[in-house]
Amino acid sequence: MEKFKTLEILQKTPNSRVFHLYLNRPSHRNALSRDFFSEFPKALASLDQNPNVNIVVLSSIKNHFCAGIDLGTLDSISKNSDSDDPRRGGGIDIVTAYDRYCFGFC
Repeated sequence: MEKFKTLEILQKTPNSRVFHLYLNRPSHRNALSRDFFSEFPKALASLDQNPNVNIVVLSSIKNHFCAGIDLGTLDSISKNSDSDDPRRGGGIDIVTAYDRYCFGFC
C-alpha cells in the first residue's frame, strides 16, 4: 500500500477483512493539514479498491484523536476545490474509534 505523511494503514491480523486507518500527526495532535486533505481521499480509494477490505476503523496514533483543522491550513483551503469529495467512502464501511479528545467545527 501507498505510504502517507499524515496517515497509516494497517491490517492488524492476517486474513482479517478489517483494516485500520490511523491519523498519524501526533506532534500536532493529529490536526488536519493540507497533506491530510490530499492523502485522505487517496487512502480511502486505495482501501475501497482492495477486495480484502470490508471495514475500515478510523482512529489515531498516540493520545488524541484529532484537534480539528490545522489553523495554518484553514487559509489555504478553497471552497471551490477541484479535488474529489473526501467524504466519499465508496463501498466500504468506516467506523471511527477515538479516545480522549476530538475537536472540530461546523
